[in-house]
Amino acid sequence: MKFGMTQEALTSVGSNHYRRYHEVVREVQAAEAAGFDFWGTSEQHFVSPHATVTAPEVLYGYVAAHTNRIRIRHMVVLLPFAFNHPIRVAERIATLDIVSRGRAELGIGRSNQLLQLEGFGVDPKESRAELIEALDVIGKALTQKRFSHEGPKLSIPPRELSPRAVQVPHPPLSGAGTSHEMARLCGEKGIGLMFADTFLGWDYLKDGIDEYRKGLSQVQPVTGHVNDTLAICAFSAHCSESIEEAKRVGGVDAFRFLRGVSHIYSILSEQSDDYAYMSQVKELKDHGQDIDFLREKTSSIVVGTPDDFIERVRKCQELGAEEVIWRIEGAGHEETMKTIDLIGRYVIPEFKNPDSIIREMGHLRGPIP
Repeated sequence: MKFGMTQEALTSVGSNHYRRYHEVVREVQAAEAAGFDFWGTSEQHFVSPHATVTAPEVLYGYVAAHTNRIRIRHMVVLLPFAFNHPIRVAERIATLDIVSRGRAELGIGRSNQLLQLEGFGVDPKESRAELIEALDVIGKALTQKRFSHEGPKLSIPPRELSPRAVQVPHPPLSGAGTSHEMARLCGEKGIGLMFADTFLGWDYLKDGIDEYRKGLSQVQPVTGHVNDTLAICAFSAHCSESIEEAKRVGGVDAFRFLRGVSHIYSILSEQSDDYAYMSQVKELKDHGQDIDFLREKTSSIVVGTPDDFIERVRKCQELGAEEVIWRIEGAGHEETMKTIDLIGRYVIPEFKNPDSIIREMGHLRGPIP
């Protein structure tokens, strides 16, 4: 099992972006020391202060210079053309792979909120088609010495990518998905899946995983190489030594994130059939302040003690996941550091090196000397 941490540089009232970004770097360093395998952010626009990483490729270079082992994964780069031309995506991931000494990973998506789609002039009805074509171009650029492309929207004459990535055959590719259609697409394209139930429940999550497996059964790998790694994502994760403290502190961020998702998804679901499934999040309206209900209902929230986190990881393993990805922030820098520390001390060792864990104190035999 591998452990990933994702963040969006949520900036609290009274703070500023400068302070929060440098806090994030310290949090990544703490995650590396705690044994996390990879870290990354989403690419978001126009939703500050909730998510402020608009240029992840710049931030990642700085993080790479201030870490040594932890892998750096885009979670995600937006692939509709107005956000990022696919050749530029390939050039940037290759460059990051070089400066990080082979630690770069590429996760892709199409955007989950209307503010940035409208802001960049992206038609929601076209976003999936553009993602698919962009992914094809990226696959060619990363694996072929000389590539070209003729597609529905892009025409690229024979060219060579420069620089070339360090990793062979290429930095790992994954797709972020909250719809069953995206899950199946990732399988068909032979890339990893980072899947979340988006508060719609464990049955929805299982169905999405099944769709990914169906896609893999008909795989035509976009790079010629299959990455079938499955990750289950939680949008709000907080670990405390007591369940009462975990719910008190972590519940605030969980409720805030649910409210935000409910708002932006409800709006986007009306813009295109591709996003219509998002309207289902309205079903949680009556439970928006019930942390116990949410902890049981959805995989998108993991709030509890280290034992609760261990139980959650095992549940994800049973579903076939090789990775868990937890969004850890929202309660302030100090609380984020506490969660990272508890996970590093008690959760990760349970799966990485269980034989090293002391299970009981034992006793000295005989009378007191």
